[in-house]
Amino acid sequence: MKRLFIKNLNKSIDYLFCIGQKAISTFLSYGITKPVVNIPYSIDNNKYDCSHSVQSEADGLVFLCAGALIYRKGIDIAIKAFKENRAFLNSKLLIIGGGELEFELKNLASDDSRVEFLGFLPHDEIVKYFNKADVFLFPSRYDGWGVVVMEAIASGCVVISSDNVGASLDLINSMENGILCKSESISEFANAINLLQSNIELYHSMKNSSMSLIHKVSSNYRAKQIMEIFNS
Repeated sequence: MKRLFIKNLNKSIDYLFCIGQKAISTFLSYGITKPVVNIPYSIDNNKYDCSHSVQSEADGLVFLCAGALIYRKGIDIAIKAFKENRAFLNSKLLIIGGGELEFELKNLASDDSRVEFLGFLPHDEIVKYFNKADVFLFPSRYDGWGVVVMEAIASGCVVISSDNVGASLDLINSMENGILCKSESISEFANAINLLQSNIELYHSMKNSSMSLIHKVSSNYRAKQIMEIFNS
């Protein structure tokens, strides 16, 4: 059924806009022969402030998770990985969002006072926490894209992400401007957390590399990209 739909779609279009390389690969595998262009989501990066930066290991890093408290988002993985790094007493893990696993996740984190649940917040409040955070943890078991990765980049966070997230695969070169971890691997997330907390120079290097992408996640950049295609 999908192949029949794609075959008919292929006859009626000049271009196919896809959200990320994962989507492009899927459509190509179903037989699309027309030009396929990567046009991901975009954000208003003027809302975000990338100037905040931790200065030393002693200061402790602020880690942030933002998303629904459901199984797919993998917040349990973030909590378990963070708890494996108890030696870093000044670090914090802030968790934004609500959902069906809230009680279970709070129980999981109850023996670590560094973990704080902020609940469901309006987007303007979420932006404020992005701007205060040093590292964004995104352990999602699967995400077709993941706009929060773009928000993290715009706010100057270093991203530690699952390798099963479309935005992370497109935007992150692991160990250059962030870290990709195998999906559901608590040990890889724990090691990544440890690495950034114990090596502030590496954190700053990744932060600077990530900030070079800020213009590419903006709505203006994406609009120009689309207009160039229409005018070609």
